[in-house]
Amino acid sequence: MIDHTAIAAGETLRAEIAAKMAAYEAKHGPVETKPIITRTSPAIVYDNARAADMARSRAKGARKGGAAMAAERVTSPCGDWQKARRQRNIDTIKPLLIQGMSTAAIAEVVGLSPRSVNRIVAELRA
Repeated sequence: MIDHTAIAAGETLRAEIAAKMAAYEAKHGPVETKPIITRTSPAIVYDNARAADMARSRAKGARKGGAAMAAERVTSPCGDWQKARRQRNIDTIKPLLIQGMSTAAIAEVVGLSPRSVNRIVAELRA
């Protein structure tokens, strides 16, 4: 059963707030309103397909690395899969750095931590 008195009280409060806002705007000019974010962390926006794929995999319960990392370990020659991955990261980061992107933005796009990107950037600048 709906409590009509609570609904009426809510409508009265909304009307009072609207009247106060109208009076304030008449005196001080228009007010820009922004949405109130109730989450503790901001929504993550993915700019590329790789990051979106990683997010989907994590949503399904996949751990970091997973089958792709295992395949990389097997297919890399001489067991140098770590060096191969590092070189791939450098090759991915270098053009983004030349474009003038910040290290935080590069980290988000590439899917690495900002600390890892900073280390690679320092290596490139040395």
